[in-house]
This record gives sequence, structure tokens and C-alpha cells, in this order.
Amino acid sequence: MHIKKHDHSIFEALECSEIAVCTPGVMSQSGMEAADMIVGLCEKIKPNAVFAVDSLASKSQKRLGSTIQISDTGIFPGSGIGNHRTPLNNDTLGVPVIAIGVPTVINANHLLSQEEEIIKSEQLNMFVSPREIDGITDASSKIISLGINQAFGIF
Repeated sequence: MHIKKHDHSIFEALECSEIAVCTPGVMSQSGMEAADMIVGLCEKIKPNAVFAVDSLASKSQKRLGSTIQISDTGIFPGSGIGNHRTPLNNDTLGVPVIAIGVPTVINANHLLSQEEEIIKSEQLNMFVSPREIDGITDASSKIISLGINQAFGIF
């Protein structure tokens, strides 16, 4: 966005789309709901669409860090771990929302074997990440960012 405002001829020469990036983080970092920040940004810059990228909870150990989910229905931060926050979708933002997520956590109950049903019946409410989470996050962020950049001609 800043290139188009600063020098329109350079923006035209780049032949790319006008985009902006926001990294609201989690509520424990900022004290604010991500949705509140993004609603304000949408009111200010009036985008055509929002791409929301987030981590996801999985019920399958095989999916941890090995899939990328893309949806046009938005994203519901925290819902995978029972921590419901304001959704990021067309209703809350007033524009289409493309949600992109990577499963990075799993409930410990989903890792237990049949012999551990006694423990499982106590409903452990603990979510865990694979030990390779830093590498998974790094690789996933590169794949997703390269895909978005390529889609908008920023390559």
C-alpha cells in the first residue's frame, strides 16, 4: 500500500496488487482481541478481502504440521482448544475472509492408546505440540507466504 501512495509509477511498474499485512498476535500479547484490531483496520483501509492465517488444533497426529487448510468461511480463533474468540469472517469484517491454517497442536487425549482409557475418561485438557514445532512453523509460514505473494504478483 505504501508504494502505491508514495510513487504510483513504481507501483504500476511492479505489476502487483495492493496489499497490507497486519500481525495482531494473541490476546495475551496485546491485551486486545485480534478481531477488534482487524475490524478497525478494515474500516480504515477498506480491503476487498482478508486472508487470516492461524494455527489449528487437530484430532489426528498425522495432520500435525503436514497439512494446510484453506477455507472461505473465515476462522474462529481459539475454537479448536475450547477458547472461543470473536470470529474473523464476512459477518464481523464486512468482506470475504480466506482462512489459512496449519494444525500445530493436538489434545493429549487423542494421543492415548486403548489401554489408557482410564486416564482418557478423566478428560485431560492438555494440548501439546510436536517437538519439531519451530521447524514446522518456519516451513509452513514460508509455504503460505510464498503462495500468497505469488497469487498477488509479488514475486
